[in-house]
Amino acid sequence: MKTFYAHSKDGCSENSWQTLQVHLKNTAQLSEFFAARFDAADLAYVMGFFHDLGKFSDVFQKRFYGGRRVNHSTAGARELVNSGNLLFRLLAYGVLGHHCGLADTGNVNDFGSFNARIKEDNIPDYSIFSEVLKEELKNIFQKEYNFPEKMKNSDNPSFSLSFLVRMLYSCLVDADSLDTEEFINGKNSFRENNISMNVLYDKFFHYISGLSYEKSEINSERQKIFDECIKCGKNSLNGIFQLTVPTGGGKTLSSMGFALEHAMKNNQDGVIYAIPFTSIIEQNAQVFRNIFGNDLILEHHSNYCFDSSDDEDENLKVKFASQNWDIPVVVTTNVQFFESLFSNKRSKCRKLHNIANKVIILDEAQMLPIKYFTPCIRALEELVSVYNCSIVLCSATQPALKDKFSLPVREIIPDSKSLFNKFKRVDISQIGKISDEKLVENLLTHRQVLCIVNTKKHARHIYELMKEKVDCGNIFHLSTFMCPAHRKIVLKNIRDCLGSNQDVFVVSTQLIEAGVDISFPYVYRSSAGIDSIAQSAGRCNRHGELKKGFVRVFSSAEEFARPKGFLSRCSVIGHLMLEKFEDILSPEAIEEYFKSLYNLESGFDEEKIMDCFSFSHRTGLEIFNYKTASEKFKFIDENTQSVVIPFDEKAKKLLEEIEYSQYPSKVLKDLQTYTVNLFDREYCSLLSKGAIQKVSDMVSVLGSMNNYDMNTGIIVEKEAEALFV
Repeated sequence: MKTFYAHSKDGCSENSWQTLQVHLKNTAQLSEFFAARFDAADLAYVMGFFHDLGKFSDVFQKRFYGGRRVNHSTAGARELVNSGNLLFRLLAYGVLGHHCGLADTGNVNDFGSFNARIKEDNIPDYSIFSEVLKEELKNIFQKEYNFPEKMKNSDNPSFSLSFLVRMLYSCLVDADSLDTEEFINGKNSFRENNISMNVLYDKFFHYISGLSYEKSEINSERQKIFDECIKCGKNSLNGIFQLTVPTGGGKTLSSMGFALEHAMKNNQDGVIYAIPFTSIIEQNAQVFRNIFGNDLILEHHSNYCFDSSDDEDENLKVKFASQNWDIPVVVTTNVQFFESLFSNKRSKCRKLHNIANKVIILDEAQMLPIKYFTPCIRALEELVSVYNCSIVLCSATQPALKDKFSLPVREIIPDSKSLFNKFKRVDISQIGKISDEKLVENLLTHRQVLCIVNTKKHARHIYELMKEKVDCGNIFHLSTFMCPAHRKIVLKNIRDCLGSNQDVFVVSTQLIEAGVDISFPYVYRSSAGIDSIAQSAGRCNRHGELKKGFVRVFSSAEEFARPKGFLSRCSVIGHLMLEKFEDILSPEAIEEYFKSLYNLESGFDEEKIMDCFSFSHRTGLEIFNYKTASEKFKFIDENTQSVVIPFDEKAKKLLEEIEYSQYPSKVLKDLQTYTVNLFDREYCSLLSKGAIQKVSDMVSVLGSMNNYDMNTGIIVEKEAEALFV
């Protein structure tokens, strides 16, 4: 019988060819291994075994000798659909999309849809598969298949099924990639993750035992918070937890301590730490690297670039782990985490099966976009109910999320409300409406002051006014008009000034609010929601070094500086809370703020993501619109364009390399720390005046540093300037 092949390497030896039967078997078994963590091993095996049946065609085999491209994905999907087994029909989504992504169900007339592709006429004859795989197919079709037992109690069975298909798809595409990689390149030792939770646990508590702090009331309270987290972790089964700790309460280490104790208790095998902003993720990742070592931590977000020393074993291991999150600790962004859960793309879904059986810490949980609350919460509940995850919702201003979950949400700290008085380090008051001129006068009455505003345009305007009024080198500006490499330098300079007790004046957008370890005696905050004001207060007297710090909330008299849309609603309600409560950081004020905010919102699934996953009452068949859901589920509303800033010699060298590099994707990663993301109108404004150039058709580059201010970042026309961050 003719031999059919799945892959070939350069060369003519026998080892240069992988037979199709071997690849199908390997992929099926590896998929089976991955899905065993959520009791779906048999289903994953079937999806893996059927994924490449289309390669049993003579037309595909000619591809190895220069023949045309061939659709080889539809064949296996069609066989699963034609089996008449409902579960097999659902598995067909993964097989059909194992290269191009999960499709919408659609109908036979919707180009590219699941139903249209299943009915395609131009599929090369692959019928020989039934003879070649006769025994294997017999064994597969004689088996009885069931959903994972934990799915039977689902409140939303259609979403639960769609989620299972996505997780099985993740197992398939990762297994397919790994088996192909091993055949082409040989066994990869950097893919081997044999680290037990015991190792993480021992490293963490060894690190904690070596810490020493000055005796103070705040440090004593931080220790109590840590102890409560450890106690709860030791004594709780998997589920959803809430860690409500005031800003400065040490929740980074405390939440990780809980996660490790909890993982040991529940036989979980890793931790995922998700943070709202790329601008604050670096310091958290570095804290964990200091504890666990570089090779056990993956920092995964859009601005991270791996060290260019490709020969370092630790670096290679982490780089490979970025593809599928096969590493004990992942530090990532909410965008990366949640958009992957609703993506239909192979590359984004590949990691999903490695989320199973993990403890997931959502830092600053109040930052989840309200318009996506329902799909986010349903996905989290699915991870807890079926995939043995635990969720930790961390915040200093915990939104009223408990009511949105159908599963119980347990408090880690029994009496979290009492903590807020103990951590009260600032006095917060309103100073009313004020012009920028008067605001700058107020700022300059202090030696060390931070001013946080809502818009990039406003931050730049205040900075320029300050520069006009005082001859001092220690005036700094921060916004996302500055590339990450630039912001990193500025933050270091600010910390140096504070550390040496110099005069220092800083104007920033809200990127400085969450997680940036910096402390001023005075903070001014443009009108905002209580959660933002609380974050601003976290940059004031952060460690209780003063008897009291001072936060002044002002309303800008400048029209261009006022928040718009959702942020305007937050600001209005925040103002009402300031009027009503003596202490707006009290648990009572925070609770009323979020309840009022939620009551103003029209819905928690504004894009109707959940409607993408249902069953047709007419046909009794599924309607799973994966592609549509993926397109709708975008945490960042407006389209952005990335522009590389030739900020320093390293950036210029990378730009020279990219045109001739054998591995341009690596250079692109290295360039991310020099990238500014512009909204479309900002980008088009620069493009129209010839300020942006294309390099190797891969990246947009700021053509001249004349369009980049070394104090305030990229320069765009005033009328094109976007408002926020």
